[in-house]
Amino acid sequence: MLPGSSTSSRSPTTSSPNAPADAQRFQRFLSANCHGDHYTRPGCDVQQRELITFALLVALGGADSQVKAHVVANITVGNNRAQLLDVLTALLPQIGCPRTLDGLAQVDTAAPAAS
Repeated sequence: MLPGSSTSSRSPTTSSPNAPADAQRFQRFLSANCHGDHYTRPGCDVQQRELITFALLVALGGADSQVKAHVVANITVGNNRAQLLDVLTALLPQIGCPRTLDGLAQVDTAAPAAS
């Protein structure tokens, strides 16, 4: 069982506040052990961390909803579409076209190009 799992009605503090009661433990675990620990470490600022997280999720593949969420997070912390496209350009030779195009689709959805 995950740390902090219970049937508590406490709201999770991550991106899924409407998670069913039986899944809220995952939200609490992610908040405390992934997001909280990750963002409080020294060394990189939040903008760098978001770009790195975006790159890792795109490279991993199969994480489209998380990639999209981190596109939004990148924009929120002050990064821009051009920076995200630069990351995809750097990743292309290492991760190939399918994963790069999947990442690009999420950028286009969450941070569309200006008309």
